[in-house]
Amino acid sequence: MLFGTGVFLVVILLLQLVYSLLMVLYYGGWKQTESFSTNSNKAKTSISIIIVARNEEDTIAQCLKGVCGQNYPNELYEVILVDDNSTDRTVEIARKLGDEKLTVLSNGKLSGKKAGITKAIKQAKGELIITTDADCRVSPYWIKTMADYYDAYQPKLITGLVRVNYTGGLFNAFQTLDMAGMMGVTAGAIANGKPQMCNGANMAYPKAAFEAVKGYEGVEHWPTGDDQLLMFKLMEKFPQSVRFLKSKAAIVSTSPVSTWRTLWHQRLRWVSKSKAMPKLTVSLVLILAYLYNICLLFTLILGVVISPNLLLVGLIMLVNKFIIEWPIVHSLSRFLNQSKGLKWFPVVQVLHLVYVVLIGPTSQFFNYKWKDRLHKQWR
Repeated sequence: MLFGTGVFLVVILLLQLVYSLLMVLYYGGWKQTESFSTNSNKAKTSISIIIVARNEEDTIAQCLKGVCGQNYPNELYEVILVDDNSTDRTVEIARKLGDEKLTVLSNGKLSGKKAGITKAIKQAKGELIITTDADCRVSPYWIKTMADYYDAYQPKLITGLVRVNYTGGLFNAFQTLDMAGMMGVTAGAIANGKPQMCNGANMAYPKAAFEAVKGYEGVEHWPTGDDQLLMFKLMEKFPQSVRFLKSKAAIVSTSPVSTWRTLWHQRLRWVSKSKAMPKLTVSLVLILAYLYNICLLFTLILGVVISPNLLLVGLIMLVNKFIIEWPIVHSLSRFLNQSKGLKWFPVVQVLHLVYVVLIGPTSQFFNYKWKDRLHKQWR
């Protein structure tokens, strides 16, 4: 019994050490990423903004007004909205805007974001494709900053900051701080030369690069992953070609979802693509994070049920988790102007521990519903 307990303690301490090192590397990568500011140079890059929307009648008008009202020459950019078979007034509202830069397409018999993006790119006139989501808001200098960054570094993929706006309460704070943490990991991993994540709500890539990797060919059957799976395809053909845009002018904002049930299905959709990850390093990091969290939760539960000593170990690990994750969440929250949610950080950390342990296996086996569509994990 003592031997088994000793082995268990060694395992969790090793996991603690490796996980802590990983967080330090992510934080260091985020801090070393230089902030980028748009310049006064004359715009020269042609842009096609692509938005795929399904049942977004409450948000589409504000989204389109933002992307159509950019501080960028009208003749150098277009906006392509692809309707993914909406059953509400999304298309009607979009067409009422009457902006000459806006083109509205239909996915037709096809469905899903990948199909919509592929259709839009076939008729896109821009050299640089920029994607966002129909429930997002952008600053007037979003395109200019993206274009200037592209002109300066010529990457094959740019991914930028996305924030969930904090308006108050624990539920909102959970989403805000979780997104801040993901942004930190995204930036840190890219800075360290090992990209793991990106976000299609704020992403750009040359049209020629998309065509060079044959778009989503080979990964089109996955219902999600239009951003991350494309990133890995681009990385395979163009090594060291992914960059993170750290700029306040290029932050994309979105509102939190309104219910725990909706949040759960949203996260099931996000995590379900982990089965499609082609990079072993990404899979190993996901496994490490999961093992660390499940061992921590298991230690706390065993401590309450069996041994005060194990409970003490678990509480020490939990405090250490707070300490090692605080710098990156704190730094990102401040940069994203969402610091008010930080008061909920300790509670969110406990909830996040349980969430990670549950979402891992659930995302691999259980179906989820998004935008009134049921996505089956096993076909």
